[in-house]
Amino acid sequence: IRVSERTNLCKTTEDLAAIRESVELLNKRIEEERAALEKKRERLYSENAAEISKEIQRLSDDALEFSKTEEEARFAVAKAVCEIERTGSKIKAAEMCLVAARKMKEAARAAETVAITEIQDVTRRRRTRETLQEEILEKIEKTAQEIRSSRRTIEEGLERVNSAKMEAEEEEETQWQWSERRRRSSSSYKGKYTNRRETVLMDVNCLDMMMNGDGTASSVAVLKPAMSIGQILGRKLLLANESAMMINGRVSLVLFHCRVSVNVGMKVVVESDMTDKLLMRQLLKFDGMRQKGKLEYIERHMALLYNQRWCISRRH
Repeated sequence: IRVSERTNLCKTTEDLAAIRESVELLNKRIEEERAALEKKRERLYSENAAEISKEIQRLSDDALEFSKTEEEARFAVAKAVCEIERTGSKIKAAEMCLVAARKMKEAARAAETVAITEIQDVTRRRRTRETLQEEILEKIEKTAQEIRSSRRTIEEGLERVNSAKMEAEEEEETQWQWSERRRRSSSSYKGKYTNRRETVLMDVNCLDMMMNGDGTASSVAVLKPAMSIGQILGRKLLLANESAMMINGRVSLVLFHCRVSVNVGMKVVVESDMTDKLLMRQLLKFDGMRQKGKLEYIERHMALLYNQRWCISRRH
């Protein structure tokens, strides 16, 4: 469209130039004709007046025709100028449309880049979510494995504690049987030492020591009645409850402050303040070691603490 309009402009300008040249030529011819008319007038004045009038009429007609052609040429020039202005306005409108199209193209490119960036962000977010889900699943698996391992260690510790309790009960049973045998064996020799002054002591195994006449000490068990099955079962239940509460870290202060030891006569024995302080220290130590995960250390010290408390209860 733009090229055709330019070609039309070129044609119109060429036509205008040709029209101007033709107008100039016509003006020159008119001037020449006027000059020729004046010459002819002068000549005709000298000649016949009728012929002069005819020639003047012809020349006036020619002048009218030339004036008409001049007006037509001016009208054509004005029309060409209007067409040129119209084509100029069309060219300006086409340029404005071209600028608007370029701006729309740039806006479309910007929108395309924004859409591409948004798509990339969405894909990155999806990838990050997938990676986060994978990391969370891995952490969950690790924590599950740690929980399983901790459960296994706790179960092993409970089994060890139970085995230690069973061993302690077996040792107590053997000590009780051994003391019973010693009591039976020493009961036959009791009549020989009725008039002798004796000093009663306690040995390491919580048995009564008697000073003989030659200065030597012999361990003699105190006469105690046999324990019933209910007392043995009560002792086992008490030991099981104490060990479970010590492992869980929920030992009550009343259980450690006022201890009920199953003695021969089923007496209630309240331990001294020193043993309570020792037990509280051991309890705090067990709680700290339990949090650190050192179950073997807890089990060993629990066994030692149990033996110490059993000896103290037997002394009382």
